[in-house]
Amino acid sequence: MTARDITRLLDAVILNVAIGNVDSHAKNYSILLGPGAPQLAPLYDLMSGLAWTNITQNHAQAIGGQRRGSHIYGRHWRRMAEAAGLAARGTIQRVEQVTARLLRELPEAVAEVAAMPAGSAMLDIFAKEIEERATEVRTHAGQEGVPEVADTPDTEISPSGSAYS
Repeated sequence: MTARDITRLLDAVILNVAIGNVDSHAKNYSILLGPGAPQLAPLYDLMSGLAWTNITQNHAQAIGGQRRGSHIYGRHWRRMAEAAGLAARGTIQRVEQVTARLLRELPEAVAEVAAMPAGSAMLDIFAKEIEERATEVRTHAGQEGVPEVADTPDTEISPSGSAYS
């Protein structure tokens, strides 16, 4: 993968955390093989679980040992960066850049969806939740985190026996 593809993959991971896509897992990232060099496929299977109280807020994949989106802080992004061979400081900066862009472009995206024939029954709710989470992710990237919030191990399973409950 090229440096550009690695950055795009990091951006995708950041975006999925910032929109509350708790179903983002390894099979949602693909490499396109063609006549040229392999490249990262466009994102697919995007969703946000933020508007529903009965959907877990634990992401399918951990960021530096933490799966709970609202508990991901700078130390988690740095751990993930180090494990992936990325610059920790550059990763934190990228979190700030991607979330800033998301927040800047969110109003236009909401307007585009609102104009679609399917309607916008929950659009305002999702826009508000995504704005709040993206702001939180951006803020938390510059913080170490609350000591009493324990990191969630990758293998955390809920009492129901499902990692997605």
